[in-house]
Amino acid sequence: MYLGELGRYEGQWKNNDKEGFGILYYGERGRYEGEFKNNDAIGYDIRYDNNNKILYKREFNVNQHNWYGVEYYANGKYEGEFVINNKEGYGIIYHDYCRIYEGEFKHGIFEGYGSSFYTNGDIYKVHFKNGFEEEYGIIFFSGASLKKIMTIILEKDLRYYIMVIIK
Repeated sequence: MYLGELGRYEGQWKNNDKEGFGILYYGERGRYEGEFKNNDAIGYDIRYDNNNKILYKREFNVNQHNWYGVEYYANGKYEGEFVINNKEGYGIIYHDYCRIYEGEFKHGIFEGYGSSFYTNGDIYKVHFKNGFEEEYGIIFFSGASLKKIMTIILEKDLRYYIMVIIK
């Protein structure tokens, strides 16, 4: 059924309301697939763009502003908590499906404690305020990185620098 500016709806109806499973097409903005109750989207849904690429998957209730889901980007995704469509609370950012940041978000930016994970196994832990590092962080080196650093330390006779703190 054509809904004017809202697009087109295909799905189940009850008393002239969208009720049950349906697909709402938004014209150039993609489509929404999921459950409806009294014309409102509820439960689990998937949002697609016009190229059939998934923009996000989420589990939510229309009466609640918070939900848990996965938002997709060109080379990665965010999986975690949202409030009013912003990353809010705990979440993980993946780049090419390798975990690169895990921690807290507020209003869509890093806030609170978080950890960055590198492909070589190193881990960087730091506290963020308004998206910026607020204090010194600690880096935990993997075996390969630690071996390289220990070689540098031994070559320069810096025996007491085993933990490196960077900002």
